[in-house]
Amino acid sequence: MRPLPAFAPRSWTAAIIQAHRASPVLPYNQAMSSQAAPAAGDLPVLHGLHEPILEIMSHACTGHAEAIRQLAASPPGISAAIEHRVAPLLAILAYKTGIDVPEKWLGAMRQSATMRLLLESALSGLGDILDAAAIPWVPLKGMGLPARLYPSPECRPTSDVDVLIPEAQLSEARDNLRKAGWKDIHSGTAYEHFLLHEGYNWQASHPSGVMLELHFRLWGPVDPALPQTIIDAARPAPDLGVLARIPGPAESYIVTACHLWNSPQPVALMYFFDLHLLSQAGANRPAFAESVISMARRHDLQLFAGLAAAVTNQLWPDDTSRQIARGLLTHLRPAERAIVTLARYRSARDIPLGALVFARLLSGRKSRSGWRAPLRRVWPHPAIFQESSQKGPIATLRRTITRRH
Repeated sequence: MRPLPAFAPRSWTAAIIQAHRASPVLPYNQAMSSQAAPAAGDLPVLHGLHEPILEIMSHACTGHAEAIRQLAASPPGISAAIEHRVAPLLAILAYKTGIDVPEKWLGAMRQSATMRLLLESALSGLGDILDAAAIPWVPLKGMGLPARLYPSPECRPTSDVDVLIPEAQLSEARDNLRKAGWKDIHSGTAYEHFLLHEGYNWQASHPSGVMLELHFRLWGPVDPALPQTIIDAARPAPDLGVLARIPGPAESYIVTACHLWNSPQPVALMYFFDLHLLSQAGANRPAFAESVISMARRHDLQLFAGLAAAVTNQLWPDDTSRQIARGLLTHLRPAERAIVTLARYRSARDIPLGALVFARLLSGRKSRSGWRAPLRRVWPHPAIFQESSQKGPIATLRRTITRRH
């Protein structure tokens, strides 16, 4: 179980509060007019994205032979590709361009291919169970649409199966999956209370070793209505199952943008490349960018999606990412604009999730967790606290009380 988002660090908190207290909400480009000259129209130049190794990797991911050659010949470049989870992709691209593939990249490729086979087999069996129970299901993240846009699925590494189902059918789904051999990773009264009242996915393991995250909600900082929007908009995927659905490009873009900010920082390049591939696929669809912008505004995800699009556009410039970023960043509120301003001076891949959450809360955005998120940082749910190594006077007092009772 992952704890709820950390509260914003002091330096970020002060800047966000100062912006929130500031005078009226100005259009983003007007608010930024007194800052350094922006790039690509009215988009800001974000910090930490022009490091040589990132620039080379971004070119390499699109098949640039010289960039791949430079990375493959450099131990730091080889390690960086693994760290950013693009080594399997670069292994395939290097092989296709006749470049000697580093052994570490080959190892990452083999591991990804093996895991992909296991996950696809588990997904097929899981889908049969959900189909038999008349439960619609939507594969997400590494098992969703983005993986289908890579040269081959194993180019996009993933470590578990993520599936979204309607919240009302969680109990039925769990019962059927347990009968089929899936086992709860966490159990007990405290965990069950956490899952039903604050959690968003049931975690289980298969005898094959595959891990499952059965989502019935999405992350705490997002609009609680988002999961149902994704299920309703997903298109049938008969190749996966009778009731299987695949999110459309716009829905996949929003899910990917939200997920990457909920991932460990600094955010790996792979997640932004997912967005780039979705932008490229969406460029051939009428009104794709407008659909992303409309969905993000409807669910109050301007900051998550707009900032992710801005980072993606700076790494791989294209009209679609630029349009999405501009369409969303121009509708930020003061506390949210402070985040983007700070990202011009600190690594944009290193923005603390707590800072993003705090800015959105101050801005009155829709959020399933609401103000419980920062409060839970101080006083975690008992199920989270039992498994944590939290320190400090409050944690010590709480453990003392727990032991006495």
